[in-house]
Amino acid sequence: MFGSLEENTALPGRDDTKSHLLRLLGIGLISFVMAMLTRVGLINHPLIYDELYQYLPSVSWQENQTFTVLDGIYDRAARFSQFIAFSFDVIGEQSAFSARLIPSVIPGALLVALIVSWAYHVSGRVAALIALCFLLFWPNGIEVSQYIRFYSAQGVLFVAGALLVYTALTEISSVIWRAAALVAAAVAFLVALDLQMLTALGVGAILLWVLVVFMPSWLRRYPLLWWLNGAIVLGLAIFFLSGVASEEINWLWTTYNWEPWPHVDDTTFYHRNFRDNYPTFWTLFPVIAIIALRANFMPASFCLALFVTTFLLQSFGGLKNIRYLYPTMPFFFVLWGIGLQAVLPVFWRFLKTSATEASGNFVPSVLKKPLAFAVLGISAGFLIFANPALPRSAKLILGQDENMLLGKTRWQWEGAEAFLTPWLADNPLIVTDEEMRAVEWLGDFDLAYNKPRFSELLYSVSPDAPPFSVDRRTGRPLIGDYADFRLVVFCHPVGVFVTNEAGARNGNILRLLQEARSADLSVSLQTGRGMAMVGWRHKAHMELPEDCRKVPNFGDPSAAGRILSGESVPWSVASSTVRTH
Repeated sequence: MFGSLEENTALPGRDDTKSHLLRLLGIGLISFVMAMLTRVGLINHPLIYDELYQYLPSVSWQENQTFTVLDGIYDRAARFSQFIAFSFDVIGEQSAFSARLIPSVIPGALLVALIVSWAYHVSGRVAALIALCFLLFWPNGIEVSQYIRFYSAQGVLFVAGALLVYTALTEISSVIWRAAALVAAAVAFLVALDLQMLTALGVGAILLWVLVVFMPSWLRRYPLLWWLNGAIVLGLAIFFLSGVASEEINWLWTTYNWEPWPHVDDTTFYHRNFRDNYPTFWTLFPVIAIIALRANFMPASFCLALFVTTFLLQSFGGLKNIRYLYPTMPFFFVLWGIGLQAVLPVFWRFLKTSATEASGNFVPSVLKKPLAFAVLGISAGFLIFANPALPRSAKLILGQDENMLLGKTRWQWEGAEAFLTPWLADNPLIVTDEEMRAVEWLGDFDLAYNKPRFSELLYSVSPDAPPFSVDRRTGRPLIGDYADFRLVVFCHPVGVFVTNEAGARNGNILRLLQEARSADLSVSLQTGRGMAMVGWRHKAHMELPEDCRKVPNFGDPSAAGRILSGESVPWSVASSTVRTH
């Protein structure tokens, strides 16, 4: 059955290099335009919480050349924040649209163009077309391309570097041009690494491919490499055993395994995602991988090494999110393209004959072929549409999935002013577990009560960091335990806790309401319009707990005072044209 695989994977004619390059450019341009059309359905939608980490510092950079948020600083992926500010300048407004178009949407479409052009170059038109279909209807790709973080830019930089390495080692014979391609790849990897540390896992996967595929032949051709490799292995062994870099190695290992509270050792996360979104293609992945390797070994082995290595490393690491596989997931699609290109002609002939003959004598001869094609079309449609990734992608392309992005809700605190204004005159302590959302809708806050974020503080600053340590991202005190929050409520005479609407059902909030009422505090709960607010007031002459000395002074003026005076104002980005200049 597979004896003729090679004849099904013949590359397009390369007699005219110029025409081939023009064809690649044309394929890339068409793929880019199609990808752009599928990656703008959510471009004007409100921001999810994580996007505010990049958006707010970008506004600060454009306005005062800093990355400040309140009294803190958020300078992670600082160059990307500068890139967003550049997009603000080019488009002429500070908006969700401006923050997404140039920094995320265009890199996301470029990634599609690169992958499809490469698939055509190394395998042919059928593989390229299959890869294009996968990439256009790829929920993770559509969402990341409209996500105001650095993942889209990091993804296209990594893919560009990876393809340069592949081309340098498989196609370029000139030593100078090969060196130039590898240097360009290294630059792309370094910039991608500056944006996201997980780039290192992808680079490691490429090195593994080089070792497995090329090193055996290099060793046969250049025997001195045995000595060089032995010296490298010995040197690394001495280096690691000496303990010189033990702290750095320990930090890397801790970083690889770390995740914020609550810790969930979920090694099957990515497997479930593929199983649930691509049931047809995930279950048959090992089979198609074998077929692809048999049909077109070099690009198939490259795709397999990149995808499988990063998939496994991510599965056993700490933090997990499907966007972390964004740079290498396209190679999963190309692998399917290579495999299907090899077997589709064989399967098609077999299925066409079977469908025609299966009707027996019950169908007139003149109708057998049309009926067979109809049955095969319905069967193919069932096979494809049975994968939830397709209808999910359709909703994203049409902009219908308005309230979610990458599994997170686009909370909008439209009731913020109405909820908070009646309390401001009493100078309440403003506490929140959604710090950036509070900056967006309130303009300020006094204290963050956020256990996952406090666990990050314990990781990044010190495991002994005490409650009320200052979070450098906002310059505001941060706590993580309910006991500390309860102490604040019982020590501060007036205050409010502001959160998303779903937070009203949080167990700690319900517990606090019960305990506060039992202690004869005046408490209230308001919910609606995307938010919830718990307010408390002490009764006159209420005796304070002795532990109140542990609660710091939250500043004068307070956040309420700064909001009332106009010193702190909301940074609303609910629409694409809120802040223009």
